[in-house]
Amino acid sequence: MARDYSKYQFNGQELGKNRLVLEVIKQYVEAQKPNYETLLNAFPAEIQGSLGLFIEKSQYDVLPEDADNKKNYRYFRKADEVIALVDRDILVTTQWGVDNIDRFIKKAKTLDFKIGEPANSYDGVKQDFSLFLNQEKAIEASTYKPSISESPLNQILYGPPGTGKTYNTIERAVNAAEPTFSLDVENKDELRAAYKDRYDELVVEGRVRFVTFHQSYGYEEFVEGLSAKTEGDQLSYFEKDGVFKSICDDAKPFRVAKAGQISDNFDARWQVFSDGLAEAETGVQIETLSKKTFFTITDVTNNTIRFDKSKGNSVHTLSVKTLKAVYNQEKEIKGGLQPYYGALIEHLSHIHVTHAENQVERKHFVLVIDEINRGNISKVFGELITLIEPSKRLGQKESLEVVLPYSGDKFTVPDNLHIIGTMNTADRSLALMDTALRRRFDFVEMMPDYSVLTYDENQSYCINHLESEINLVQLLSTVNKRISALYDREHTLGHAFLMPVVDKIKSNDHQGALTELANCFQNKLIPLLAEYFFEDWQKIRLVLADNQKPKELQLIKETDVDLTDLFGDTDEVDVMDDELNDYQLIKADSELWLEPLTYLGIYQPSAIGK
Repeated sequence: MARDYSKYQFNGQELGKNRLVLEVIKQYVEAQKPNYETLLNAFPAEIQGSLGLFIEKSQYDVLPEDADNKKNYRYFRKADEVIALVDRDILVTTQWGVDNIDRFIKKAKTLDFKIGEPANSYDGVKQDFSLFLNQEKAIEASTYKPSISESPLNQILYGPPGTGKTYNTIERAVNAAEPTFSLDVENKDELRAAYKDRYDELVVEGRVRFVTFHQSYGYEEFVEGLSAKTEGDQLSYFEKDGVFKSICDDAKPFRVAKAGQISDNFDARWQVFSDGLAEAETGVQIETLSKKTFFTITDVTNNTIRFDKSKGNSVHTLSVKTLKAVYNQEKEIKGGLQPYYGALIEHLSHIHVTHAENQVERKHFVLVIDEINRGNISKVFGELITLIEPSKRLGQKESLEVVLPYSGDKFTVPDNLHIIGTMNTADRSLALMDTALRRRFDFVEMMPDYSVLTYDENQSYCINHLESEINLVQLLSTVNKRISALYDREHTLGHAFLMPVVDKIKSNDHQGALTELANCFQNKLIPLLAEYFFEDWQKIRLVLADNQKPKELQLIKETDVDLTDLFGDTDEVDVMDDELNDYQLIKADSELWLEPLTYLGIYQPSAIGK
């Protein structure tokens, strides 16, 4: 069979051929609960070819280790990849090429699965529009369908560390905020600088905002909560908007383009009132609705209106935000301060405002959530998790509205707000992500991009020093292949780790580039590998090819441990491993860190001998 490296759009993800088959079968089994015979009828063996799509786990377990590599390579065999049917467990084959994957997709489509056209990973083509599984018993698909040129409303960039997730949010945020933004720039550095400049401008305009989730981040910081302040000897509480509610409120007025509007809204009237208050030495007297008494507004600070009753000496407060919500009939106050809010609104309604026609253009807003998987999604989003669905946004047919618990405000999420999240797959597995979040976001995989480490027709950047050449692409790709074999692809190392080295090479400072490479391995990559492999230094040596290099070029030295010398000649150590080894990382000031052969030996150990 011919081979290719295409990515297919399925259920909001980009998947290779093998993973596509596995996910489709998983969804089918989850929805239909078939037995083995029913599954075989749905997906006949001839779709795949000689192996068939499945093997019973009981049959797989008795295969000899050397049975044509079937045991090691031909089936998805991890615990979370085994599929449980009603009558037995099965494994799905990994053997898919251009010919048989086409047969599988055709069959899947007859079962109402929607699979998007492939994007070839080797030429960098990525499709960012959503394609969802359209099977009733699998997941609920959104009725919102953005155009191909329109950025998804909800997307998460996920991948290993250093793959440019946060870096790429700048370009994606600008494209989401301004879909027509375009530049006639070929140089990548100039293009990046232009995007960063526009991103900074959008931040200043308030149309792009950035927040990082962490374990203690909650609903009060994200949506709304209560805050306290002291004025004089009085303690007062007020509702404080979080970043999500704040940007939603700011985006709503720009959701629909308007040719012109009369400026007699609350903001216009409140501005006139505030100007009058500033000129009034004794405050502004407001008559109550009963016309029997009055109160005097003495000051407005930030979001607080201070007033005195006609009797008594204590100072009382109202909220400007609440006043605006009541004025716009978005909130209803009962009892307590309601007479004062009502009287002030009545007073505002009689203020003369000069009418003006103002044109409003539809504008897009963007909220960037870094490390979105580190937050407790249920705790942070609360009841709003449903409202972020494209079909439930303000402006859509199925738009939903909730009443917020603290302020009592009616709240919706506008359809001109984009949410871009980033997620480190090495920090937490995708499988552990909140299901409610997974089904409402498009997931865009960000893996190591070796093209970033190249110039002029894919020529790798190289460090040339002491008559040696260190090829950065070969170095990083070889290390990642070993990590994938020993662990998994989600724990590979991103290209961003080597960008300081590239910058030095660009400035023709190869000595500085070697120093940067040494710092990278010493302070970032090796500590990260130690975390990945739980201090299993034998595996780290395999990743660095220390087992294939001469001892004088090894970064991690391995020595045998003499148990008798340590514990004496005793039977009590017989239970210990006879081949116990000790591992020591070379010292920080070792000359090996600045020896080119140290790194050449990682990806090309045969070239330096042993």
